[in-house]
Formats: sequence, C-alpha cells, structure tokens
Amino acid sequence: MMMAEETRKLLEAEKAFERRGHKATLVQNTDRYTVIDWRKADGSGDYYVNYIIDKKRGSLIISGDLGDCIATWYNPNSVHNITEYTRSIYYFIGKFQCSSDRFNWDEDDIIDDIEEELKDSGVDFDDDDFKDDWEEFQDELPNYVNAHGFFPNGEVAEFLDKYLGDDWWEGSSSWGRTVDPRVYLWVAGLNMAVDQLDEAGLLSEED
Repeated sequence: MMMAEETRKLLEAEKAFERRGHKATLVQNTDRYTVIDWRKADGSGDYYVNYIIDKKRGSLIISGDLGDCIATWYNPNSVHNITEYTRSIYYFIGKFQCSSDRFNWDEDDIIDDIEEELKDSGVDFDDDDFKDDWEEFQDELPNYVNAHGFFPNGEVAEFLDKYLGDDWWEGSSSWGRTVDPRVYLWVAGLNMAVDQLDEAGLLSEED
C-alpha cells in the first residue's frame, strides 16, 4: 500500500513539472560535482529547483522555489546511484541532514489513526460514556496540532491514557503524518532532469 501511494504521488509530481514544461540544464559536471538547473523552458522561477551532487562525499544539495534540503550518504556515489536511491521516499528522507518541512500533520488523519488504535484496543464505540469522551477529545485535538506535529497534552493526553494505556505515546509521532508534497517534487524533478540529460547524451553511464 505504501509503495502504491508513493508511486501515485510521484506521478502527480511528474505531471506538475510536465504541465510547466521544465527543462534540465547541466551547469557543471566534473569528477567531483554535478550541478543541474531544473526550471521552466522560459527561464522563470516557478517550481525552479537546483540540484548539486557531490559525488566524492555522496551528498545531494537541493535549493530553489520548492524549498531546501541536504541529504548525505557519506560515501562516494554517482549521479545515477543517488537518483535511484531517492525513488524510495522514506529511505531518502532518512538521509536528510536538514530540510524544509518534510512532513505534514492533518487533524482528520490524526483522528482516523487514533480511531484505528481504539478499535484495535477493543474500545466499545457504542458506550455512552465513551461517546461523550470521544466527542470532547475531537473538539480539543486541534489545539495540539501544528505544522511541526501532534503534541498531545491536557485533556487530549488524559483521554489517550484512559483508553489506550500509558504507552500510547510510542507510536503517536506518526499519527496523521504524511510526506510533504515538496519531497515528491524534489525526487520527481531530479529523476526527470537526469533522464533528459541522459537522452541528450550529456551524462555518461559513470556519472
């Protein structure tokens, strides 16, 4: 399921670039560095991305209109290897040293994930007391969600303690969490740019 979702979102990202008519320019290609400019053919900065690959260190530096990122593999790597590695989204994220937002948290998705946890725990959703608590919990939850995650406290934490036990927090960081669309755009852009440069004969198999 995860791989199918990743594939769908990567295809959506590719279509976003196709609609804009992006073109790859090989700015520099030496034994150490490959620099690729990825932007609309008219030169505008809409969805512009710059990729710098340090082949000796195995680093990918991304900057531009879609945010910034540094990912490192800590050993020599070719352009084509790094491009291939990025296609596994969560593996790629695991190599981030720093980046613009890599995840989003959605209130409805958090509620859905917690509801699944409650069902797995055998909670009786028809119980009148639970219904009241569940309604109050959903009203309070938005106060503990922001762009950086879900941080339950107060009445929200008390509800989770009551119905999921005191170890609920172990998996809570992933509730409602999705990969930010910018990550899919970074990956799709790099793959499309390298494909274009390959087709033009500007990159060798060793690059």
